[in-house]
Amino acid sequence: GFDPDLKAILDEQKKPVSYLSTKEMELQRLEVDTLDVGGTLLFSDSPEYVSQPGILYSDVIKGDARILYYHVNKMPVPAKVAVVLENTSDQYAVVHITRGGRSAPDADYLKVGRETQRQYFSEKQLQSSIYLEGHQSRVMLESMDETLVLTEQLVYGVYDFSSNVPIRVTVIMYPSSAKPLEFVKSAPVLPKDKARLRGTFTGMDRIMKAREEYNPSDGAAYITFCNDKEDLYKKGIDATDGSLAENNGNYGVLYHIEIPVRRRKKVELFANPMGGVFTGAVRVNTDGPA
Repeated sequence: GFDPDLKAILDEQKKPVSYLSTKEMELQRLEVDTLDVGGTLLFSDSPEYVSQPGILYSDVIKGDARILYYHVNKMPVPAKVAVVLENTSDQYAVVHITRGGRSAPDADYLKVGRETQRQYFSEKQLQSSIYLEGHQSRVMLESMDETLVLTEQLVYGVYDFSSNVPIRVTVIMYPSSAKPLEFVKSAPVLPKDKARLRGTFTGMDRIMKAREEYNPSDGAAYITFCNDKEDLYKKGIDATDGSLAENNGNYGVLYHIEIPVRRRKKVELFANPMGGVFTGAVRVNTDGPA
C-alpha cells in the first residue's frame, strides 16, 4: 500500500504557492524628515550612449563637490573617458579627492555598477591632492588617460572632491590617440539624448531621518525614496546650455538614512528595487546590535 503520510506531503507540495501582498503584510510607513546638505553634484549621463568624441558635461564649481559620469562607447573604435580639472582663477588651486570609485570598463553593466559602488563605499580610500597653478589643467587621475573603453563598454565613476578656488570640471570621451588636455580645448559639447540626464545640482547628500523610534515588535516598516512623490527628484541647471535639469532618479545623491531602533533590538534590512534590475552597495553603521 501507499504510505498515507507520504501522500499527504506530496499533496501539500502540489498546492500553489501564495505570496503575501504589501497590504496583507500590513507594512507600516516610517515617516521621515528630509534635508539636503553638502556641496555640488555634477551629473554626466547624457548622451549615455556616445557615438562621437566630445564634451559630455562641464561646469565650474568651488568648495565641496561630487562628479558622477556614466557613459557607453558606441563608436566602432576604442576611446577614453577622463575628467579634466582646469583652474579658472589666477590663484593657486588645491583639489582634494576624498572618496571615489571606478570599475574597469565592461559590457556587463551590472558588474560595472556593483564594483564602482563597492569601491566608493569601501573604508579603504585612495585620498590624493592635485595642485594647479593659475589657469593650469590636469586630468583628475592619470589612470583615466591610461584606460581604454572598447566598443559597447560602459565606464562609470564617482568621486568626491573639494577645491579652494573655482575650477572647471569637464567630462570628455576622446580618441585613444588624443591628448586629453589638448582635446578639451576645441572639443564640441555633445547634444543631450532624450533622457536629458545631466546637470549641476546643489546639496549632493540627502539625510532622511525617521521622526520616531522604530519598534521591531510592531512588525515590518518601510521607507520609500527616489520616486518623486514622497522623495522628490532634485532640480538643477544644465550648465552647457543653461536649461533646467531634473535628476530623474537622484543619481549621484548620497542618501544617509537614519532609523533609531527602540531598545537597540536587532533588525533586518531589505532593499526592494521597484524601478528595475539593481545591483550596488550600501554601508551600514550602528551603535548597537544590527
